[in-house]
Amino acid sequence: METLASDLRYAVRQLLKSPGFAAVVVLSLALGIGANTAVFSWIDAIVLRPLPGVDDRGLVAFATVAPSGDPVPTTSYPDYRDYRDHLALLSGLAMAQPAALGLGDRDHVDRVWGEMVSGNYFAVLGVKPALGRTFLPEEYGDKPNAYPVTVISDALWRGRFQADPAIAGKTVKINGHELTVVGVAPPDFRGTMPGLALDLWVPTVMRPQLNGIGEWMLRDRKTRDLNGLARLRPGVRIEQARAEIAGLARELARARTPTRTAA
Repeated sequence: METLASDLRYAVRQLLKSPGFAAVVVLSLALGIGANTAVFSWIDAIVLRPLPGVDDRGLVAFATVAPSGDPVPTTSYPDYRDYRDHLALLSGLAMAQPAALGLGDRDHVDRVWGEMVSGNYFAVLGVKPALGRTFLPEEYGDKPNAYPVTVISDALWRGRFQADPAIAGKTVKINGHELTVVGVAPPDFRGTMPGLALDLWVPTVMRPQLNGIGEWMLRDRKTRDLNGLARLRPGVRIEQARAEIAGLARELARARTPTRTAA
């Protein structure tokens, strides 16, 4: 473990030799490799153990490290888009953020825990629905408030909706806004926040509407509140992925906007 930690520190130092950019991304093996898992304390808050109901082959945690060397385990939505769209060695990169939500109308509102997720979340995790569907590729987009859909948990489906076999296609109110239930997650899937059994999943681009905040937060690189998971392409080693990410980080740094500039 000490050798692995030393290797990570060396890799971070190499990445940070290029001055002027606010953060670089590193990958840390985190899932599905048993006793040989290489995890570090700062990644522990994202994910440590294999996640129930998830195909964990090639799945890794995706986090950032600041120029100071301090860990920054969360990512902004604009940075997510850049890495999602330009990293060839990843078959997918997904983001999630836990959220407390109000489910129901004025007469009966329940507080539930969910995740605001990138549209490709279920595809990257390899999670298939037990009923209905998950998010479609046309719902992977970045347009704010454009995809008023949700996938609910098996527990919520059984408890709140009495295991209604026709639930897919029905609407529910979440934080006072109507969303269409498109599917039910499999019973063993509880989301990607260790220790929590989450109730539903909503595209993160719906956050401005559901939370009553401006769309700016989807454009602001300083709003770093998303946890990341990535899947390596078959045959790709973690070192190769880190090298590709380092190169992209340097490229993005050269074309950085003011919000990319280190304070």
